[in-house]
Amino acid sequence: MEQVKRWRKQLMFINTLVVFFFIVDRVLKILALSGIEKNIFFINFSVFENPYIAFSLPLSGLLFYVFFGIVLIFVISSLITSYQERKITAVFSLSLIVVGAISNILDRFIYGAVIDYVDILFLFAFNIADAMIMAGVFILVIRSIQKST
Repeated sequence: MEQVKRWRKQLMFINTLVVFFFIVDRVLKILALSGIEKNIFFINFSVFENPYIAFSLPLSGLLFYVFFGIVLIFVISSLITSYQERKITAVFSLSLIVVGAISNILDRFIYGAVIDYVDILFLFAFNIADAMIMAGVFILVIRSIQKST
């Protein structure tokens, strides 16, 4: 019984955190689209439209949607399995990936491109949804390496 309570508390925390990141990402996208720009040292906040995938890799159109659909199906099925097996780290990392991807796909449907708003050293632009996806993948990779050693 105590384990169930602990599991539920962990899920509530994870879900709240992931939803918070999603909301912040959506709000920052709206602010960027409204024309707000800010430069702080080497970080530039302004709107960048990205018609491609992460880090502006040139994948778009039908090929993008096929690739994205296959990956999303795999990640969501892994998330469901992780919930069933109560693997909290996997639930957290996969939730970050799924919700980050949902935020970016919403951009594609609403604006025709992903809205990025942070540019570091003018190298590449990204948004919090991208950071969520990368953090989720990073956690999964680290956990995989830990399990294999």
